[in-house]
Amino acid sequence: MGWDPIRQVYAGYMANCRHKRCPLRKRVIGRAESPDLVNRSEPSTLLVPGGRDPPDLQFYALHVSVYEGYYVDMLWCYRASSPATRWIQFVFSRDGIR
Repeated sequence: MGWDPIRQVYAGYMANCRHKRCPLRKRVIGRAESPDLVNRSEPSTLLVPGGRDPPDLQFYALHVSVYEGYYVDMLWCYRASSPATRWIQFVFSRDGIR
């Protein structure tokens, strides 16, 4: 979790409870916000594999940075198929949510 200079809150991006313990059994990316690092919002799901993605695709991690007014990062992607495949994709957002 770190300071979000655009939205003026602390924000954290994390795997959002959709792997072993959850119905989809997949890692997806969520975001929670905090005005004071004491109280925080419930994580909302931001990134979920789409219909054209392989069925075993999971989003493993996202550590967002702000650059020139945009949220940017490399999304860690993972496929559990044999052999396991990992790669990164460049992602960006104007609001840190979509």
